[in-house]
Amino acid sequence: AWTILHRQASPAQQVMRPEGLLPVADVRLEKGERQASMAMEQIEEVAQRKLAAYPDLVGKRFDFGTAPDGGLEIWFDEVRYEAVDQIPDARVRAAVAEAVNSFNQ
Repeated sequence: AWTILHRQASPAQQVMRPEGLLPVADVRLEKGERQASMAMEQIEEVAQRKLAAYPDLVGKRFDFGTAPDGGLEIWFDEVRYEAVDQIPDARVRAAVAEAVNSFNQ
């Protein structure tokens, strides 16, 4: 999962996603939310819970989505990033790293 967050998929690596996927444990797909793979949605959910501990981040949108080319895009505070390392807030980067680590265990 960490590798996916740090590089964009090439066209050969793009994965088709069935439209009928059902949510799995710890994933909420809210109206208007961009959709990513179920694994990325789970990581997003854990990271969101970690970010909720920071009062100054409450209300800032954090979302993973699938880019038009099939790669991962990360949205934070209405700005699109192609990799977690591009996000300027170290707390967001740390929350994603911790979420990825817990997902990989």
